[in-house]
Amino acid sequence: MSGGKTIDKGLYLKRKFEAFPDKNMDAETLQNAKFKKTKHAVAARKKLLSMNIEKVIAFIKHVKQLELH
Repeated sequence: MSGGKTIDKGLYLKRKFEAFPDKNMDAETLQNAKFKKTKHAVAARKKLLSMNIEKVIAFIKHVKQLELH
């Protein structure tokens, strides 16, 4: 005995395609992950979000200034 388990390929594939139905699709219909998950990609999204928040805050301050005049 080597300690390895014998896998019933038919049962394995049935469960695999039940758990991951999109893996059964054509290559043209599959989509890549919506967002990359690397540290660089996360940092870039965080920076972009921060910049957008700053723009919104600046816009709100501008609108308040206009209301005062």
